[in-house]
Amino acid sequence: MIPLNDIVFERQVGGLKREAESEDVISGLIMLLEAMPFASGSPLIEILVTPQIKMFVAKIRYFEELAEIYGVEESEITYTNGVLDTGQGVQLAKNAVVYHTQEFFRQSPTGELWLGVTIEGDGVPKEAILALQNKAQGKIRQLGVFTPKSEDLIQYQYAAAGDGIEKGLEQMHRPLSIVVGLSKEGLTLSNLLSANPHFSDTESRKNLSLLIACDLDARVLSQLGEEQYGYYGCVGNVLGAISASRVNESIAWVGKFKAGLKKPGLITGELLDELSDTDLNVLNDNRYIFVRYVEGISGNYFNDSHTLDPVTSDYAYIENVRTMDKAVREIRKKLVPFLNSPIAINSSTGTLADISIANLENVANSALEEMEKRGEISGHRVAINPDQNVLATGEIEFQIQKVPIGVVRRMRIKIGFTQKLD
Repeated sequence: MIPLNDIVFERQVGGLKREAESEDVISGLIMLLEAMPFASGSPLIEILVTPQIKMFVAKIRYFEELAEIYGVEESEITYTNGVLDTGQGVQLAKNAVVYHTQEFFRQSPTGELWLGVTIEGDGVPKEAILALQNKAQGKIRQLGVFTPKSEDLIQYQYAAAGDGIEKGLEQMHRPLSIVVGLSKEGLTLSNLLSANPHFSDTESRKNLSLLIACDLDARVLSQLGEEQYGYYGCVGNVLGAISASRVNESIAWVGKFKAGLKKPGLITGELLDELSDTDLNVLNDNRYIFVRYVEGISGNYFNDSHTLDPVTSDYAYIENVRTMDKAVREIRKKLVPFLNSPIAINSSTGTLADISIANLENVANSALEEMEKRGEISGHRVAINPDQNVLATGEIEFQIQKVPIGVVRRMRIKIGFTQKLD
């Protein structure tokens, strides 16, 4: 059919190159796929992760770049009598990349995504996390991992914070939080309701979160090839929510963050409305991230922002870790010019001069003052003991305290009838 004569406008997206107000939005996503999704000749960054594994990296500032620059577009997947047609591997990989990237930018329109893809190995090694963060010059604040293998997740924690022998990104002053979009492979609901094998109450897992939410919409599963990439945690969605949040905000904030899954469920195939309240409470106690309905408001929302630290830990939630990471980054940024600088000494005592103490305290305070103005912390204090003998040790010790912003996880309301108001 020939359309009527008209003037047709095609509205382009991304031309304004709007940028976020800080680097807190910068995120990474590493995906292990069965085929290469990027078009040949794309301006990819190639990284040798291990002698056997390469990773291809694309830096994406807005969703449309995925097609415009890297040649990755979604296309319908074909089935015959319910069986996936042959030769669909490359398109399935493209669809998986499109889906999770689009979900990221739906949640975080001003985000920035470092997308790393590997098609080698049976899991994403910790070296891939180190390599991607270092390639991004330490700017990635939160990172998602899309992998069918979940046995070695402790290695991701070691990549983030070291293992006591090898340094991690935290010791390299490049900290981040990691969210793993678990795969259905080898898992059932019964497994998820049993004790979480990745949780430890003796060894820190503060940089690691496990995502078991999945969109079970028929078209989404069809486009992802169901058993190929369908039953994975919706890592692009959660990563986008973290990117869009201030460092002190929980992604479970009902008034701000809606998960927006079309047909919410679990990676094991159960729909959300098929799960009992008991099941949801056990999954929450096991410190998984999933989605839930909240009575009184439409849509679906994240249950919480758990890390794999115990609930009693200072770092039990992603926002705790992100707030501390930002404070450390900002304080270091202010103080690093003073490294190896001269420092005035009180000639009568041999300890720090008052002017030296005041200067350094003010510098450290300035970083936290900015966070307090942004509502990311409630208060702070910086102090330097004047009796330190810098001439003998060459070291100055700071005592820094900060009061976090709270998160309202529960409300208790007492309500009843009365004959008269007090």
